[in-house]
Amino acid sequence: MTDKQFRIVTKSKHFIYFVTEVDENKNWCLKIAIKERFKSKFKKASVDEITGYNVILKIILSLPHTPHYMRFNSYKDSPYKYMELDRPFRNEINKTIKKTNTTYENESIPFYDYALVQWEDLNDKERFFLYETPNQEMRWITAPIDKKMSGLCMNVELTLQSMGKIINQRPYLIVQNDYEDKQNLNWVKVRLDGSVIDDKKLIFKESEINELKTWIEINKLTILLYWTQEEADYTDIVEKIKPITHT
Repeated sequence: MTDKQFRIVTKSKHFIYFVTEVDENKNWCLKIAIKERFKSKFKKASVDEITGYNVILKIILSLPHTPHYMRFNSYKDSPYKYMELDRPFRNEINKTIKKTNTTYENESIPFYDYALVQWEDLNDKERFFLYETPNQEMRWITAPIDKKMSGLCMNVELTLQSMGKIINQRPYLIVQNDYEDKQNLNWVKVRLDGSVIDDKKLIFKESEINELKTWIEINKLTILLYWTQEEADYTDIVEKIKPITHT
């Protein structure tokens, strides 16, 4: 057992809340274990292979989410279902992971959200979803720019800056990381100098990436007008967009 294979999210009076490394990024699972001195209270607890903890509950982590209104959905192999637990234990779990907060990216978020952060950080083999805080999610009012508008080989979307108090936040736009005509969620964040955020890689040829950088440069003012909400009307923004010219 190594701490690189699991992350403790938090602890409460009776329980340890943790996530573990898995082979494939599909089982988004928050595990709840009973502390050693209380394990006699849970006869069906199963021993976790990675940590050795006595697990009583496996909760499905899901996105998008609204922690304060969600229900705890258990995996089929969870030793107990949430509603099988005595009410004092349910209240303790509910209060701890939904109503008790921690600080992440300058925001106060529930421990359920923090479990998502820890799970994805631990299971970054595919990195198919990057958790964003509530304030960060508020900026996802985007201005889609399709390939016909831009002259690029990919779709892009202009984004708004965060509504929260984030110091020195640098602007970026979303680049659809494929050649599909229809917009989808296969996006990558790209700064205005053409650099990619979060160590992701663009699939495009160097010449296509250079065209993207050129397009950003000639439309930088428009991108910033939308980013700062100086101009937030989609129709007006689209009229200001200049397509790249191919030679």
